[in-house]
Amino acid sequence: MIHNVLLLTRNGIKLFHRSYWAIEVDQPIVAEYIQSLRQLERDTGEDVVVPIFLDNMKFIHKYVDSDLILVLIADHQDKDEILQEKIETAVQSMKRRYAKQIWDFKSNRNSEVFQELGPIIDQAIVSTLKVVLLGEGGVGKTTILKMLMSQRADLNHIATMAVYVEEMETAKLGPYELAVWDFPGQELLVPKWKDYLRGTDVVIMVTDSTLKNVMSTRKLIPIIQKWTDGALVWAIANKQDLKDALLPDTVARLLGLRTIGLVAIDPRNKDLLFKTLMGAAAEVAFPPA
Repeated sequence: MIHNVLLLTRNGIKLFHRSYWAIEVDQPIVAEYIQSLRQLERDTGEDVVVPIFLDNMKFIHKYVDSDLILVLIADHQDKDEILQEKIETAVQSMKRRYAKQIWDFKSNRNSEVFQELGPIIDQAIVSTLKVVLLGEGGVGKTTILKMLMSQRADLNHIATMAVYVEEMETAKLGPYELAVWDFPGQELLVPKWKDYLRGTDVVIMVTDSTLKNVMSTRKLIPIIQKWTDGALVWAIANKQDLKDALLPDTVARLLGLRTIGLVAIDPRNKDLLFKTLMGAAAEVAFPPA
């Protein structure tokens, strides 16, 4: 995960700092990084783009011009090619949209010209995690989405006939933001799921907690796992207020998935639902070592 972004002068003066996580990058580390970079350049005789490792952090840089260096600081295990793609995008955006400020700094060395750089960096660095709500028709997927978006649930079931996508501005994990997709659950539309599932990070399988629906959902899981190529799959046992609802632990054993119980029309469950969503996203964004 990219957790800090710095804009430095060639001799290590910090002009801009964007932090996406509570990992401190203090001036001594910056000074050590600049010293390591200078030594590497002297040894190789050229500007290098290989990462430098300090304090279990990975530093990767790209020159904006001869005196300005953009530096991404990420976790030790992050892939070089992804970091290089993001820093290239960020630098090109800076050159294109911040050319006047770069020129002003070169002319008068006024670092304040970079104070509004944040949105440009965010656009290049922040990634979207795709979360999909799946399940048969009438199990409460759209009600769950409305709860997440703080919208009033409609107690009369209206079948979802299109794919809905909501960007959750309040749901952020470091350099990640969440987009939640709600798919129509009618049986005749299930084959179309495959096209929309490309790039999915998290699937939340929603069942209405009746034995019949749980068993129908169980049949879908191997198909979904195949179509999503390794996405994390959790489950929600919705409609726990039904007389014949199975307990969440029972649903979990039948589905083989981590499962929470829910009554999606009860607004008191919003915090539980939000924590579930963020927990699933966090497991994808920050996988166990």
